[in-house]
Amino acid sequence: MKKTLCAILCYNNKKTIPKVIKEKKKLINICDVVFINDGSTDDTNKFLNLKKFNVIIHKKNLGYGQAVKSAFNYANKNKYKYLAIFPADNQRYVEDLILMIKSMQHFSYDLVLGSKYKILEKIPLHRKIGNVFFSFIAKIFWSCQLKDVLSGFKIYKIKSFYKYLSDLPNDYSFDLVLTQLINSNKMKFIELDVKCRYNNYTTSMKGVFKLDKKNILFISLKMIYDSLIFFFKHRFKLN
Repeated sequence: MKKTLCAILCYNNKKTIPKVIKEKKKLINICDVVFINDGSTDDTNKFLNLKKFNVIIHKKNLGYGQAVKSAFNYANKNKYKYLAIFPADNQRYVEDLILMIKSMQHFSYDLVLGSKYKILEKIPLHRKIGNVFFSFIAKIFWSCQLKDVLSGFKIYKIKSFYKYLSDLPNDYSFDLVLTQLINSNKMKFIELDVKCRYNNYTTSMKGVFKLDKKNILFISLKMIYDSLIFFFKHRFKLN
């Protein structure tokens, strides 16, 4: 069995899954792969079943953080050492993933993060503002040294994070709160520059004026709230 598990997170990705699966072939000698289908309502699951891949299914959409937790639980149960998180929206490059895995295996960091900070000009405006704002918040309030605090493109050393999973949110706040955990526990990490491609399928977030639980403004306020809760709970040892 390989040391690394790559969890490909899916949510209504029927348009991009074929391209991701084609790229997946490059991982055969690098890591094992599992798909986490987080309650897709399109034909994502039918496509994955047709291909007979290893799939974990959430019957309803539980959120990004819970999808990562499901991947952690599966990886820990099957005794993998490292867990890579890869989105199914065809935004990331497998070549970058391979370099990140090799870096993790060679240096045994607690975390390897794929950062898009050097290509901010290519990122959609609303996402660029969010990345800059929350990176600034994290730096000011808990001295976070990571630049791309909202990047979900990560490789974790499982034993470093698994015991803290219950402290982390189940939604988009997961990555921001995670930076506090990394900082408070003085974990060893590296941030590697990666490429990104953007299209109409690279995010399920809605605009500010869309009345939806994935409304960007709502998500942002929720991320701030979750970060404050974690901050007070862990900095002042409140239960």
